[in-house]
Amino acid sequence: MKRELEYKFFKEFQYDGAAIMTLDMMHFEYCGIGNGTAGRKDYPDGVLAEIRERTETFNTWPWGGVGNCSPLMDEIADNLASLADDGRQMYAEEMICKMQTWVWLYSLSKEKLDAVSNTIQLHSIEDFFHTWRSAFRTFAEKLAVILAKLGINILDIQNRSGITIIERLDVNDLWMDFRTPRLAEYHLSRLNEPSNNGDKGKIGRPKSDEESFVTLLVGDKKECEKTLHTLHQIVDGNKGKIVGCAMLACFKAGKLINLPSYKQVVGLFGKGIGNKQGFSTYTDIGYYKDNSKREVFLENMIKRFITQQK
Repeated sequence: MKRELEYKFFKEFQYDGAAIMTLDMMHFEYCGIGNGTAGRKDYPDGVLAEIRERTETFNTWPWGGVGNCSPLMDEIADNLASLADDGRQMYAEEMICKMQTWVWLYSLSKEKLDAVSNTIQLHSIEDFFHTWRSAFRTFAEKLAVILAKLGINILDIQNRSGITIIERLDVNDLWMDFRTPRLAEYHLSRLNEPSNNGDKGKIGRPKSDEESFVTLLVGDKKECEKTLHTLHQIVDGNKGKIVGCAMLACFKAGKLINLPSYKQVVGLFGKGIGNKQGFSTYTDIGYYKDNSKREVFLENMIKRFITQQK
């Protein structure tokens, strides 16, 4: 088996990894917990500079780039496919256990950390926190999908290990990685629900596209209405780059818990937003980070959501 990319990814979720350093700094800044990174003489500027350098040079992310392909997840899928069933179970358990440090530290103050969303600026600790949290969640979802295609329920493995990286298997959340909602329903329906897992084992039916977009919004009713108003101001009558950048900026500003899928955006704004390939291009953070003008464009769009009128 090839495990080079896998080891590189998990290294950042161990102590002294970039993901854990980011979580340590967020704990100290927002939750009054710990003194790990805060105990360094170069705190906070030196610590933040190291996090930024390690995050920006890291290139083994679980999310897809061109063609929605992730070399990391492809490596893991190939490894699982090469093993017998017992070996697959053990391999999956090992990967889940490698997330134990992140899961435990995050659980110490989950509510406060989840509430950090409305003041994100590029290259801030909040920005890097959202990047690494998104990497964790994306990895968990994609691993769940890979296992489901092999007839393995990740929720069962979590029960055995006592470590939870994904709360439930929801068709609406996972169908993009299965390629279609029908395939998601097919594979997930084949999995037996854990008898002692309660709601965590529930497989959700797809919601309407408009409804599913609304469920991604962050904040109370008034805040969500403001975000929708800002989105309509930007998106209505536009397509391509403007639409994709608006969705990415809305997510980076902390107004969405996840990036919406192309289908979810079409469900809310209509088919006039452009094609799926263009949408994928303009919602990829890499498209902006390799060009200063694009990065400024994205940053200005983020500010528009942060400063949206009350």
